[in-house]
Amino acid sequence: MTFKIKILAALTLLVFSTIALSAQTAGEELPPRLKERAAKKANHMVKKLGLSEDEAADFKAIHKKYVQQMKEAKTNVTSKEEMADIRYANHKAKTAEVKAFLTPEQYAIYDKVEARKGKKGKGKKGRKGGKEQKQKRKL
Repeated sequence: MTFKIKILAALTLLVFSTIALSAQTAGEELPPRLKERAAKKANHMVKKLGLSEDEAADFKAIHKKYVQQMKEAKTNVTSKEEMADIRYANHKAKTAEVKAFLTPEQYAIYDKVEARKGKKGKGKKGRKGGKEQKQKRKL
C-alpha cells in the first residue's frame, strides 16, 4: 500500500513540475507556428511597401512586438469585449508606430492593405448568397 502512495506522489510531483516548467517558458517566446505566420505577414508587407533593410527591420520589430502583446492578452483576458478593446488599441498603436517611419506613399499602400484585411470574409455565405451573386453578375 505504501509503495502505491509513493508512486502516486512521484507521478503527481512529475506532473506539477512539468506544468511549472512549461508555464515559465510560455511567456518568453512565440510558438513556432505563430512565429512563422508573423514573419510571413511581415515579409509580405515589406515587399508590398518596398522597404529598405533598415526600414524592414524596424517594421518586423514593431510587428513582432504587437503579435507578442496579442498572444499575452489572449492568455490573460477572459471576456470578448475586453479582448476587442485590446485588439483595437493595439491596432491603433501599431498603425501610429508604422506611420511614423513610412513615407506618405508607403503609408497609403499600408493603409489600403490593412483596410482590405478587415473586409476578408464579410461577404454572403452559403448557397443563397451564391445565387444572388450570380444574378447580380448577369445584370
